[in-house]
Amino acid sequence: MLNKIKTQKNSTLVIYCQGWCNYLQKLVNILQKKHQAYIFFDLRFNTQKADWLLSKLGNPLMLPILEFNGILYERPALSEVERAHAWTDLRKQHDRTYYEVK
Repeated sequence: MLNKIKTQKNSTLVIYCQGWCNYLQKLVNILQKKHQAYIFFDLRFNTQKADWLLSKLGNPLMLPILEFNGILYERPALSEVERAHAWTDLRKQHDRTYYEVK
């Protein structure tokens, strides 16, 4: 089971999931290569976080969910995660997709 907490001076990525899965393993490998700090919450044991996510995103949740700078990303494509630089690229893509911001 993944249960790592890393810190860094810049913003930290939060991962919400239910246990270990193939996608999560690939995601963590990418993050480690990028030296990206992250915190992991296993929603099986943290029902308060699960309820909070359901209130924000509705049901069903597309796990894993990533949170960066207050923005929630439901199961982003691994290719987007690989291309993201300090997650600003992912946020820009999110804004273009959902808010038509250029």
